[in-house]
Amino acid sequence: MSCKPFLLIHTFKDISKLGEGESYFSDKEERYNIPWRLQIFRKGGFLGLNLKCEKKECFGERKWSFQTKFTMKLVAVSGKFFQRAVQHEFQQPKGHGMDKFISWENMLRDYVNNDSIIIEIHADMVSSTDLPNSQPDSNNSFVLKHTFKKISRFIEGERDCSDAEEHFTKDIFGACQTRRERYNFIRWNDMEKDYVTNDSIDVEIRVKIINITDAPCNIANTEKTFVLSHTVKNMSSIKEGGNYFTNIQTRFNIPWKLQIRKQKGFFGLYLLCEKQLCESRKWSIETESQLKIVSPNGRSLLFGGTDMFEKPFGYGWTKLMRWDNLEEKYIVDDALVIEAHVKILNMIGIEDETPVEKPTGIVIPVGDQEYSMEKWLEMAFDH
Repeated sequence: MSCKPFLLIHTFKDISKLGEGESYFSDKEERYNIPWRLQIFRKGGFLGLNLKCEKKECFGERKWSFQTKFTMKLVAVSGKFFQRAVQHEFQQPKGHGMDKFISWENMLRDYVNNDSIIIEIHADMVSSTDLPNSQPDSNNSFVLKHTFKKISRFIEGERDCSDAEEHFTKDIFGACQTRRERYNFIRWNDMEKDYVTNDSIDVEIRVKIINITDAPCNIANTEKTFVLSHTVKNMSSIKEGGNYFTNIQTRFNIPWKLQIRKQKGFFGLYLLCEKQLCESRKWSIETESQLKIVSPNGRSLLFGGTDMFEKPFGYGWTKLMRWDNLEEKYIVDDALVIEAHVKILNMIGIEDETPVEKPTGIVIPVGDQEYSMEKWLEMAFDH
């Protein structure tokens, strides 16, 4: 099978109350119909971290296993992060990770904010005995086919998308959209006259890959990127004209949150910057972002764009898809995962508020920087 990526994020609170030998657990979340959760624990002066697979064990001849690579990431509100990579084959409902992920002292010093820490798991299921294998592409080419239905109810600005299909380990999908007086492909009236049958159209896209260049997976500490993720567990409670807001999450000392809006039968999704205006100086944040919806069954869809934030404001899509299509394709057990993958391109008028601390104890010089013995050992083994 091709890699099946997924993301889990959780903010663990009341860190000061976590005693020696005790654990905290995140809520259970499903990815590709498999239940997962995170575990942190305090043991021997270290923070331990596990990714737990909670799929029920099968007895008899039928067994399951998931060969999984995952990066465990501890993220500070300043944008600073510490990460370690792990590979493990899950064969039972157990957890795997590191007993000594980071020293408790360093975690308290560098990553705790308001008695909380942020943990991210970036995972890839690289092989499985329980999930269907996808067919490999040949000759660097593939075809996407989809039947778009209920064409007559399309309104100005509406779009519809096929399911994402994985080709060359990348998720690719086709889209259909209407705009008045701007027809990049075919005039809407001509399409209705010549190509619509039973209120549907068949679209086929033939793709040939000329070249594939992959950016390195490890992002440099100097690059300002972050991810927001939230599982909405009561989608049916969002009524017509209503909104749903996630809690504020701080990244690079800037408060962010996600918003869902249900308006005129459509699903809207937005990334909101909650930084307040400053009387003494102006500020701006230029971002490149991708907003993503993920079904617990693994189906996903994303849209991206570049935006400029200069006040508390949100950007996104008012008519990402019809609400009934969302219910049919993506909502499972009244739950939906929403994500924002954000890269900050430029910031003006915002100072880096990360304090610079002088190392104590044994100091090891590395270039122009000085590190404590404990910090140097962490960096040396973080490969």
